[in-house]
Amino acid sequence: MPFHPFINQRVQKYLDQKRPFKESGPTRKIRLHANENGIGSPSLQWYHRFTEDEDMEQFKLAIAGIKNVPKENLFITNGKYYFFELCIRIFCEAEKDKIIFCTPVPDELMDLAKLNGIDYLKVPLTSDQQLDMIHLEKVVNEETKLIWLSSPNHFTGNNMHHEDIETILNNFSGLVILDESYINFSKHRSFLPELKEYPNLCICQNFHYAWGMAGLEVEIAFASVDIISILNQLPFSKHLNKPTMEIIRDALQNIQDVNSNIKTIVAMRNAMGRELEHFSFIDKVYSSDANFLLIKFNNIPLVKEYLKVNQIEIHDLTQEKFYEHCLRISIGSEREIKSLLDVFENIELKLSENVPDK
Repeated sequence: MPFHPFINQRVQKYLDQKRPFKESGPTRKIRLHANENGIGSPSLQWYHRFTEDEDMEQFKLAIAGIKNVPKENLFITNGKYYFFELCIRIFCEAEKDKIIFCTPVPDELMDLAKLNGIDYLKVPLTSDQQLDMIHLEKVVNEETKLIWLSSPNHFTGNNMHHEDIETILNNFSGLVILDESYINFSKHRSFLPELKEYPNLCICQNFHYAWGMAGLEVEIAFASVDIISILNQLPFSKHLNKPTMEIIRDALQNIQDVNSNIKTIVAMRNAMGRELEHFSFIDKVYSSDANFLLIKFNNIPLVKEYLKVNQIEIHDLTQEKFYEHCLRISIGSEREIKSLLDVFENIELKLSENVPDK
């Protein structure tokens, strides 16, 4: 269906009155317009010049080539949460509109909605970890301007049914943000090839997990030219810094290494899952299409105590519906996995010692 972005009145007024900013262009020789330090900097490599539009365009071209998507459909920014806040400011009216989160999702997303005065509803996944289409149909109304979902899910690690996502895109007139942060580890295909079919679709990917560059906090949004052009016009759509772009552009030249690392992580994930199934205090190791495992325990207080004593950090899902006995554990290095399994062996020993003689 045609997509007409729900730009809030404040942003629309700004866009209507915005004066075009004229850049000198890439051929200029003398730069005296931006108050940069023309003498240089104490670093080994000079970064005394601000990032130019030309820098970002070249960066987009490099990523577009890898993703097989036109650069006009790309928006690149500093992290998932910064991008989400941009979308809230553009497409939602404070104290009026609503967002739906298909939970579990990161708490930071809901915190950002609160901070921007946007009400939200949580629609938990079903007991079999899929989108609750019946619940969604009941709660979506004219005040709903944005739906956030992830596939693979950020906490359960499984993919949502492709046809369910298509149903949402075909029947909801607002913006659908699909978080594909873990798609590189998945057996299922990305929605990127279908981007042109859904003008209300925005896909988020990044360099955090498969590419091993979480510290750079770079988020890529893929959407229609209409949506991307709005994002690009706003003053808080900041460019990335030059060092970050240089690091990623170098990494793009080594895609074979990335693919090799993905295969290694998937193999480690599968092997770790098989190991965990042998422990008596683990009820279930869920199937995963990400770089982590969701695990259901039958003695979670004891497990959390041992993990804390041994300074092993995990993600606690015990406050989420259907996951009251679950923890999410990342696939770390071989040394880290061994440390975790050693702790679990100690828990098993502790439990066996407490079993009364027959």
